[in-house]
Amino acid sequence: MTKRPSLRFIGRSLDRQVNRSIARIEQAAAQPDARAGLVAALHQELTATFPTASIEIVLHDPRSERYIVAAPEQRAAPSAELAAWITGQPVSHLISIDEGELDEGDRPAYAELRARGLATVLALGHPGWIGLSDGLGRGAPKRRDRAYLQRVGRVAAVRLDRLLLAEAEQRREEELRGLYWIAQAVNFTMEVDDLLELIHTQLSRLVRLPRFYIALLDAAPRYGEHTTVTERDSLSYAFYVEGDQRKHHHRPWPASRGLTRLLLDHNMTIRTDDYVAECARRGVTPEEPPPAGAWIGTALTAQDRSIGVMVASAPVTSEETERFAFTDTEEHLFVTVAAYVAAILERHSLYARLESRAQQLATLNEIGNLLASSLDLDEVLDLVVRHAATLLNAEAGSLLLSNEATGDLVFRISSGPAGDKLVGMRLPAGKGIAGAAFTQNRPVISDDPRQDERWYASFDSHASFVTQSIVAVPLNARGKTIGVLEVVNRKGLGSFTSEDCELLLSFAAQAAIAIENAQLFTSTDRALQARLLELTTMQYIDRQLNATLDVHAVMGQTLEWSLHITGATTGAVAAVHEDDQGHHGLRFLAQRGYDEARMAPY
Repeated sequence: MTKRPSLRFIGRSLDRQVNRSIARIEQAAAQPDARAGLVAALHQELTATFPTASIEIVLHDPRSERYIVAAPEQRAAPSAELAAWITGQPVSHLISIDEGELDEGDRPAYAELRARGLATVLALGHPGWIGLSDGLGRGAPKRRDRAYLQRVGRVAAVRLDRLLLAEAEQRREEELRGLYWIAQAVNFTMEVDDLLELIHTQLSRLVRLPRFYIALLDAAPRYGEHTTVTERDSLSYAFYVEGDQRKHHHRPWPASRGLTRLLLDHNMTIRTDDYVAECARRGVTPEEPPPAGAWIGTALTAQDRSIGVMVASAPVTSEETERFAFTDTEEHLFVTVAAYVAAILERHSLYARLESRAQQLATLNEIGNLLASSLDLDEVLDLVVRHAATLLNAEAGSLLLSNEATGDLVFRISSGPAGDKLVGMRLPAGKGIAGAAFTQNRPVISDDPRQDERWYASFDSHASFVTQSIVAVPLNARGKTIGVLEVVNRKGLGSFTSEDCELLLSFAAQAAIAIENAQLFTSTDRALQARLLELTTMQYIDRQLNATLDVHAVMGQTLEWSLHITGATTGAVAAVHEDDQGHHGLRFLAQRGYDEARMAPY
């Protein structure tokens, strides 16, 4: 029969072993990579002490805010329920997985521990726990093992807790530093793309970003209260990174698709561990194929309106040992950074609009000088249409003038691919988008004319042209609406805006005055020419009368000039004649276009 060692010997041996293990743990905790070194030293000491047991060390991960297996790393992470149950136990408390009586609430935790192949668990408090595949029993031979685990575990728990606090403090410093540089970026005079690169670099140090993008909303013009995304609105990438690799996507996609629509409609943030399940829960159709498992997105908001979205996601892969999930801290940082991104984008957009506006006003002034320098009506009309299309970066433009007799609008001049086919066509009074601008004397924008009830579709069919967007403004001169100026199909992305309307209205005011002056000059010039011709003719006739006594020749000349002035083809000159019997009648002195036999001059 084998003699058991004395308790005194066991105690001395245990002290030496515990002191040696603690010394190694303390030494590892003092190294630069303290966390990894401490875990490695602890695992090595436990393996040496319990050579037949499989050791599992589970620690809290501040980045993911989850408990992960620190050693061996290949094992799947425990459930959140098991982590909450174990970390709720007292520090250095030993949990033996036996078949004894259990409280109903402990059964799920025990079942998961058995499924993980663990027989004994040592709670370390918030830092995590240690699990062994062998049970330590309750008898004297195992008392030493239990005492060793508790004493070493108590020291390890204290060291790990301090390390976690130090890591949290360091991480907080990194967050503040990253947010500081992102906040400073609002005032940087850099290109937008460079600023977004800077923001991504800083944000990726604070938030896990397997896939990240910023997309801007290209919305149809809004008039009045309109807060929801329409089928015609689209999103286009301003910045896209996947797997630390920058990618460039230029094709826009519908803003009404997936969870991004909810972000834009409600200026909200959504975080989910399962994109498809979240779409189903919220009653929206997911993108095809689904973009991610874990997904977080927030609206970029400026002046209480959504200008785009910022999204991070983690694609689902078959190699995942645990499901990726964004944390509360990551969500908070993500939303904070999104506010800075929105401010940066809005600021640069404002500068771009101001610069564009300044250029447009300079162009407007230059065009005004050109219009004022010409009194030729056709030249003025051509200048107006060509420069209106250029001013708004549009594909084509047209100018319609009112016919006072019928009230119709007549295409006087048109530019673009189908311009010549439209000239001379008439738009019935009050019809079409141009008719609405004329009768209501206000600008009209239509970003989808074919769906607009005011649209007069016959023009597109006659001109073999597709109108995708249009803005029409009235031409007002001296308190009177004389016509309509319209610009069609903006080049590139985007639709016509209210700012475009204001600019075109300013241009139209100058154009209307120039047109009115040219019309007045033309009509005055024609009247003067007609009067001059009349005076010249009278002078000529007078000279002819004084130069000859041949009445027939003089009357023939008089008739010729009368026909020329009036544009007539038939005429006659006759004088009252009294015959020998006292009868009065007409004697024809000259005629053109009549039967000479019946209209003899005598």
